[in-house]
Amino acid sequence: PVKKAVSSRAARKEILVDGRYRPVDSSEKVRMWGRVVNISKGGIRLDVRKMNALSHPHEVGSEFSAVIYLPNKKKIEVQIEVTNSRILEDKKTLSMGLQFKRFGRGAETDLGFFLLGE
Repeated sequence: PVKKAVSSRAARKEILVDGRYRPVDSSEKVRMWGRVVNISKGGIRLDVRKMNALSHPHEVGSEFSAVIYLPNKKKIEVQIEVTNSRILEDKKTLSMGLQFKRFGRGAETDLGFFLLGE
């Protein structure tokens, strides 16, 4: 069940999928997980456990490498930057708006097809 919302900037889909991410300057052994709650051509909203921010900065401007597992079974690799964040009502979840900075091979195409599909 994927909802499509249209904003003035781009089509955005509400989804609930897992995403793995790490700071761009960290070892590939660093793996943090979050839940992608919506996605568009420009970026994602990612909800993570607030404790992730204890060991690595999650402020506006922080950059991460991420792997997102789309519902259509495609895996996209991207570099993302935090544009905004807030603590949710449960006080344990950090919800971040992340802008795509760079796409891995084929990721932009796979994302485009996913956004066009129903």
